[in-house]
Amino acid sequence: KGYTEKIKANCEAVLVPNPAARAESLFFDNVPVDKIGIKNERLTNSEYLGTDMVEAGNEFGVGTPYGSALIRVGQTQSRLGEVEKEYIRNGNEGMIAPLQRFLDGEMKNISRERKVLENKRLDLDACKNKVRKARHLATQPQSENELRICQAEFDRQAEITKLLMEGLAQTQTNHLRHLKDFVQAQVKYYDEAHCVMQELHRELSGLRSEERRVGKECRSRW
Repeated sequence: KGYTEKIKANCEAVLVPNPAARAESLFFDNVPVDKIGIKNERLTNSEYLGTDMVEAGNEFGVGTPYGSALIRVGQTQSRLGEVEKEYIRNGNEGMIAPLQRFLDGEMKNISRERKVLENKRLDLDACKNKVRKARHLATQPQSENELRICQAEFDRQAEITKLLMEGLAQTQTNHLRHLKDFVQAQVKYYDEAHCVMQELHRELSGLRSEERRVGKECRSRW
């Protein structure tokens, strides 16, 4: 339970590093839109950067090298933001949400039954002490009957808890699948982000080559 909680929390921090944004995302993920009437329209940092770059590029002039480059880089940043949002969504659906369902469902049930077992054990110990004290008293038969009842209840609860604990082996198999889904979401994200940035890099490299060519022509005229 402890390790699953840590893994889930750290996965959330990897997907959304900003604690405030993470809390906001958690709120919107757990409260239906029809309950609050609004959707989570928070932009990623890349999208904020992209928007500002495009605005600045238009202000400086589409026809200027810097202005046109700002617009192109800004468009790429916005695209990266979209890729990031898809990554967050896939990571949440593939890993975080299933782990949260496990903690809220199966693990909570196991913890409850283990608590019941602990209480049954305390009752059993109390009955055993009561029988030892009543060995030379007239109440011994009654105490022994209570002990048999407590022992039966403890054994029954121990079997229930044991079966639930044994079921965790299958749970780990499921969690392995969730882990693979999380890795796949990361692979897709970094692959798409790499392709987007490589395309931008080629374009900017071509722009620099064009600038050098124009510069040489200007110097030759001078």
